[in-house]
Amino acid sequence: MFLNGSFAQKTEFYMAPYAGLLNGNKHASQMVGLTAGVANKQWVYAIGSSVDYYKLRSVPVYVEVKRQLGNKTNTPFVYANAGINIHWVLESQHQYHNNWGWGPTPTNCDFSNGHFVEAGTGVNIRNKKGKGMFLSLGYSSKTLSEAWTESIWDPLKNEIVITDRSKKYLLNRLVFKVGFRVF
Repeated sequence: MFLNGSFAQKTEFYMAPYAGLLNGNKHASQMVGLTAGVANKQWVYAIGSSVDYYKLRSVPVYVEVKRQLGNKTNTPFVYANAGINIHWVLESQHQYHNNWGWGPTPTNCDFSNGHFVEAGTGVNIRNKKGKGMFLSLGYSSKTLSEAWTESIWDPLKNEIVITDRSKKYLLNRLVFKVGFRVF
């Protein structure tokens, strides 16, 4: 396909902004994003990014592969995304951790990036020029890690001990997207 030049002759630029709703065991939330890459009649190869507000705000940056299941104006498709999840946690989303004797107090939390994966299916609703909107339903997972120090009273030593703590977030959710192919 790549060697005989037919792929290059049928390839065009692809760009699609989208908005989405996320729903999992924590709560419902929203996201906005953009994918851009190349497309031919049946395949789309793109890179994308979004701002994801589910539980902890983050920015997934990913590679997308989409397979069109036909050539009509209303065409179903399947897709898969994989990449990194960059933390961009709001100050209000920082966790409060217990420090001995003082109750929950804000601590200096450090977040680490994680991974992002998503797969699903959808339908393109296009005009004769191939532009138009799409609707998709998928399953998405993102991870983040949080690290902090905690003060704990050790009654055997009669002192406060500083302890390193960490928490890994695995956030699985359903995602519904509405987008528009502009190129």
